[in-house]
Amino acid sequence: GLGHNVAGSEVPIQHLVVFVHGLGVNGAVHGTALEHAAAAAPQGTRVVRSKANTAAGAEGPAWGTMWLTLGGVVAGGQRLAVEIRQLVGDTGATEVSLVGGSMGGLFCRQAICELQDLKVTWRSFITLATPHLGGVPRSWAAFFAAWTITVRDLGWSTPALPDLCGEEAVAGLSRFRQRVAYAPVVDDGIVAWGTAALSGGEPEVLDG
Repeated sequence: GLGHNVAGSEVPIQHLVVFVHGLGVNGAVHGTALEHAAAAAPQGTRVVRSKANTAAGAEGPAWGTMWLTLGGVVAGGQRLAVEIRQLVGDTGATEVSLVGGSMGGLFCRQAICELQDLKVTWRSFITLATPHLGGVPRSWAAFFAAWTITVRDLGWSTPALPDLCGEEAVAGLSRFRQRVAYAPVVDDGIVAWGTAALSGGEPEVLDG
């Protein structure tokens, strides 16, 4: 097998849905949700969890996975792009959707830049509390900033996020039929509404 499967099927795979985890955790942490998503998927769709930025043998939060995800947006996205190429080749899928949780969304955006030549139909691009506009929690800055590329990326101290706003990166996103960014209405302590919703501000107060 692929070693990625959340659920398999005997029917040919047309649509590949790749879930990409965030900083320091892997897809196993989201296992129950992915199992439900896979069970509800129509025939011909396979839901998989990315292992591109997961340390070998890690079943949950682990220092190996933390180090990989702290290695920068570019490196994480490049590893993901290699994995997606392999998955498409192994499954024969002709359509691909990407779901990125937190930092996983930035890895997805970088991977798209590396996959401009991949001959598939891009279906949905979904991010869940992804720091699209950067932002580093103050509690992290002093501890992490001096020695991790990811935190410098999020602080706009490297070209990583500016490059994801460039013409090529935006053109890659435009190839998806659907693009959705989910943001936490209440700050989750790491990713604020403004950066996840690409609004730069605060959510409007909703009644009811």
